[in-house]
Amino acid sequence: MKKITCFALCIMAAVTLFSVTACNSTEPSVTGVTAVSNDPGGFGNPWKEASSPEEAAYGANLNDFVIDESVLIDGIAIKPLSYKYTDSVAEASYSLDDVRISVRKSTLEYNPDGDIAGIYHDYGFEWKVDMNGITVNCYGDVKGKASKIIWLNEDLCYSIIVSSQDDAEAGLPDTSVRDLVNAIR
Repeated sequence: MKKITCFALCIMAAVTLFSVTACNSTEPSVTGVTAVSNDPGGFGNPWKEASSPEEAAYGANLNDFVIDESVLIDGIAIKPLSYKYTDSVAEASYSLDDVRISVRKSTLEYNPDGDIAGIYHDYGFEWKVDMNGITVNCYGDVKGKASKIIWLNEDLCYSIIVSSQDDAEAGLPDTSVRDLVNAIR
């Protein structure tokens, strides 16, 4: 009887030790992993990284996405940060000193109103800039400084978002908007 009791105690001690060790394990639990869903109702990140605007255009099913990266904005060159795409939108991000500029291109088929910026803020000012028959819509919280820029050209839509962590009123004046829009196709 002593042998059975001793054996039972040893098994109980081993089970207890195993369960305590399992609770303290730093390895992730399989039951704690959540699968990313690719369906339209899922919460997965639809963006994929690209190495160039051309690769982003290809991934977004666009014919091209050209940005003249030698363009000067107020005498300063834009510096490429990243490129990415979804099934329908190509995006290129740049820095201009402490300002971030995100440029997007898509088709009107993707978004019939042409606003692909992804920013739905009520701006204090809205104005239009005519550029060789193309109407460029500018939005900003400071008069004359565009933070959101959208335009259509044939069956394509474009957007530019200008933002800064240090300046809540970051934006581009109309001359810079013209320079940047002319650098994109």
